Amino acid sequence: MTMRISSLSPMLLAAAVWVAFLAGCGQKENKYAPPPPPQVSVSLPLQKPVTDYVELTGNTQAVD
Repeated sequence: MTMRISSLSPMLLAAAVWVAFLAGCGQKENKYAPPPPPQVSVSLPLQKPVTDYVELTGNTQAVD
């Protein structure tokens, strides 16, 4: 049984390649179509008072 399957494999492979070759014949070449521009939403800037503060990390112990 393995002898029969192994002798059939090259023929099946050749048939698959032939079918794939024929499936690609006669088709037009693909043309590049750019995607449409993305839709975006735009908001106006806001004016608000900002509190100035400083946040630091470090050691508060004296060196000497």
